[in-house]
Amino acid sequence: MSRVSNTLSRLRETNTFTRQFSTTLNTHATKGAPAAPSAAPTGPRILVATIRLRIPAQQASTKEPVGPALGQYGIPAGDFCTRFNTGTEKYITGTPVDATLLYYKDKKYDIVLDLPDLSRSIIAACGVPKASRRPTKLAPVDPHYPVITSRMLWEVLNYACNMRGTKLTPGVFKKAKDSLKAMGIYYVNETLDV
Repeated sequence: MSRVSNTLSRLRETNTFTRQFSTTLNTHATKGAPAAPSAAPTGPRILVATIRLRIPAQQASTKEPVGPALGQYGIPAGDFCTRFNTGTEKYITGTPVDATLLYYKDKKYDIVLDLPDLSRSIIAACGVPKASRRPTKLAPVDPHYPVITSRMLWEVLNYACNMRGTKLTPGVFKKAKDSLKAMGIYYVNETLDV
């Protein structure tokens, strides 16, 4: 037997392997938050279902799509809504947030919140509800055509990079600027004092 298989068999015998896996899974599910201490460790948590929802930030309610999706598994929708709304307080109200709910056999669940899509933040900065469906058909002089300046784009990207814990680089700025035409947003260049 190799050293790796000997180590794994020793870990399985001492039940350390299952406890380490359970802690890792629980820590990953709550995005780095420490796991709540339980009275008696019962081994790894068994995942029953994964539910993915896209809900506007700070606007979760027990109506559709949250209520029916959670009702299938007997998860209290009111408790989920309060946890989701408090978890999304740092985002702009109404920004769609992807939430993944991990439901375990012991009838407990964890919520994993993804960061909002960058294109949604850019569209919100333009002051329009959604981008144009046909970006090449509209002229920049049309009053309904969304316009963003380089300063506005820089602020949106800086905010998004701070939320993600990364640094805003010229490469990120250029990629975002190049994607504006596909979103149907007219870019106006102005000098930046950065």
